[in-house]
Amino acid sequence: MDQKIITGLIVAGSAIAGSVITAIAKGYTSRQKINELRFEYENRLNEGYLDKAREYSTGVYVPLSIALAKLGFTYQNFRASTEDNKVNLLSVFENEVNSFLSSVSDLATMGANAFLTTILDESLQGFCSFLTSSQTAVKPHLKVVVRFGFSNLWTDSKFENTTLVSGKLARFLRSNPIEISLGLINLSYKGNDIVAAPFDSEEFQVRFIRDSHLINILIKEVTLGSKARK
Repeated sequence: MDQKIITGLIVAGSAIAGSVITAIAKGYTSRQKINELRFEYENRLNEGYLDKAREYSTGVYVPLSIALAKLGFTYQNFRASTEDNKVNLLSVFENEVNSFLSSVSDLATMGANAFLTTILDESLQGFCSFLTSSQTAVKPHLKVVVRFGFSNLWTDSKFENTTLVSGKLARFLRSNPIEISLGLINLSYKGNDIVAAPFDSEEFQVRFIRDSHLINILIKEVTLGSKARK
């Protein structure tokens, strides 16, 4: 083949390759810029959302924080009790649970829920439901959710089963979420949702500490800024 033709092909190929690489680089840079702008926008939106909630710190978030702190302090006293004063401190904690539920109810009656962040409102409702159910619980109750999925080129099937178990079975089945993927088959198990438990049980302690800690962080996210959650 003529040397000039070979040289021309090399030059043309190099130019095409350079153009492709440049286009890919520009596309990547553009996507990065879009992602940065989206992240900045979401941050500003979130901060504006928190700024609006922060206007109600004195009337909503501070009273809620005080009620939660008193509840947590009373529970810690109960957990540290000896056999001599356990019954008395249990009674004190039961009264504090009622007081906390009453405080939350009073705030809701005044429309405070409208000014709670969505995740805090949902977490608080779940926590109050757990405390209310636990007041009369004589054994732990656990919600178990099993999901099964099967997919191929023609169909995509999903099944879910939710069961409420109690007593020793609840203790045996309690587990952190598990997900297993075997090719076309997906299986997940969730057994960490304790819906009720006696106040002196390990199950109650696990959920009480988890939920009260989360709610405390979500309150601080409003009163101290979004970095509190981090």
